Amino acid sequence: MALFATSLTAALLACLYIYLSLRVVAYRKTERINFGDGQDKELLRRMRAHGNFAEYAPFGVILLALVELSGAPLIAVAALGALLVFGRLLHAYSFVHVPMNFVARTWGMLLTFIMYGLAALGLVAHLLL
Repeated sequence: MALFATSLTAALLACLYIYLSLRVVAYRKTERINFGDGQDKELLRRMRAHGNFAEYAPFGVILLALVELSGAPLIAVAALGALLVFGRLLHAYSFVHVPMNFVARTWGMLLTFIMYGLAALGLVAHLLL
């Protein structure tokens, strides 16, 4: 079974991951900071944007794949994928924007957690009903 919605979501998230990674690499090169954050607040900000993405996006993709594999309608899987992508985009934007955009950061986390919750509830309901 091809995981269409999950594959598309993962591909879009991979593009964002590359972007966030390159922001860290470019700043390290420009500022000549090889290890750690060098007590540089901008580098730390970029590292946390990248790190937070790496902490939250993979679990969302796993949940999405499980939902798609469980036979959920494509529209539901696509909606969950959209929540995850937009959530991670907003959260990343909040770190890129100076000063930090706390509204975008809050909505980014909310959308991510809503996706997690809906996917989890759907999986539990599917398994138990």
